[in-house]
Amino acid sequence: MSRCPYPDIRPFAPLATPLQGGKNRRRGKNEDDLNKRELIFKEDGQEYAQVVKMLGNGRIEAKCQDGETRLAQIRGQLRKKVWITAGDIILLSLREFQDDRADVIHRYTPDEARNLKTYGELKNDFTIHENAAEGEGSGDEDEDVVEFGEAEIDDILVSPPGPTSLSHHRPSHPIRSKPKSESESESASDDQATIFLYVSPTQWVKAGVEFDNGKMWDGSVVTNPYSDWAIARHTSQSSKRFTIAYNHPELKIFQGDDMVREVKFFGHAGTGTGSGTGAGADNAPGKVFVGIMGCSPKEGGAEVVWERFEMREGVRE
Repeated sequence: MSRCPYPDIRPFAPLATPLQGGKNRRRGKNEDDLNKRELIFKEDGQEYAQVVKMLGNGRIEAKCQDGETRLAQIRGQLRKKVWITAGDIILLSLREFQDDRADVIHRYTPDEARNLKTYGELKNDFTIHENAAEGEGSGDEDEDVVEFGEAEIDDILVSPPGPTSLSHHRPSHPIRSKPKSESESESASDDQATIFLYVSPTQWVKAGVEFDNGKMWDGSVVTNPYSDWAIARHTSQSSKRFTIAYNHPELKIFQGDDMVREVKFFGHAGTGTGSGTGAGADNAPGKVFVGIMGCSPKEGGAEVVWERFEMREGVRE
């Protein structure tokens, strides 16, 4: 799927401990816990919604009770506990700075959804799916179902990370991908071209582009220790530049000149939690690995070429 013109650059060795935050949930686990909890009602800044479509990578399209359709993100901590699928009734935390975005904070069982209707919390146009996320179906089913339209791909320009444990580097590294043909876009999914920063299996970052069944997305994933996705539709610009700026303990992700993500406490040696305690230089990780990452399904996908790789020192604000 990918090739690198630099023979001296070696790929990462296989990790002894796999990265956390991936698709490690299947149906039918911890179902007894669902019947032991109190009914949760919405508060200010929250809204009831019904899942319309699963978009992959923890993203969903949800129809909210206020009439708006929002792109919602399933939080990493929630993904470890419940199965969410199309038709589920969920509770969203709305984003003040992004009216069309939200975060999934709770999923209701069919019984809980009926109780919400009884209390007058849910509108009658919300249809309750009896078999939604209750463990029916094959245990081998994947967590996300992705449905997208036709491909919209331009050449991409990505700028990778390059820190050491205590100093800050801002590498410049373009990655270009060829547009997929119509036949390729129908069979390929989860193509990725990203820059990658790795501290531990519970602390890693990637930023770049991802092709999901006909749509190109710009975005990033920060695992610290739970995976948190941030995505946006890839525009028609001919190139994009991403930068991961790591100046311990702060980490920032830039798309062009705009900062799109900021983490105040990242990469604490020995904690694996990303908490804010002990944020000084003495708690910095001993080693930080940086590089480029290209992924493609077994059927094959877009060709990705890394054209150059260099790191620049200096703090970016």
